[in-house]
Amino acid sequence: MPIYVAGPVLRPTTQLPGWVAECYGIIRDFVSNNPRYKAQFPVAELLLERMSSADFMAEITRRIRNVDNVIAVFLPDDQSVPVECALAVAAGKRVLLLHESDTKIPRILAGLPGVTAAVFGPTTRHRIQLFLLG
Repeated sequence: MPIYVAGPVLRPTTQLPGWVAECYGIIRDFVSNNPRYKAQFPVAELLLERMSSADFMAEITRRIRNVDNVIAVFLPDDQSVPVECALAVAAGKRVLLLHESDTKIPRILAGLPGVTAAVFGPTTRHRIQLFLLG
């Protein structure tokens, strides 16, 4: 079962916030312990970096359509995650939206059908497992 992970892009030169790295690690652990699952993380790709806006949008849309579930890791200044969540909902995918407790999630994003918002914390591992197994 393929999973699309939306969130801050992994780049060799950029350090992620600790909680984001922990979310990605939890997803990696889940996938490594459940071989029928495969996660596609937001890794910097030269091909994507060089695409036109229209081609980039088409490729991201294709990737989202070809998965079973989406896990989104939300940072307040990230403009891509809300769009990826909307694309996922339009494609009929369920979305788990992870965020920090002091982050205000736009109501329109949290209210999209199929989106479940969850605060990062001690239960995050369990929330991710329930979401993917449910």
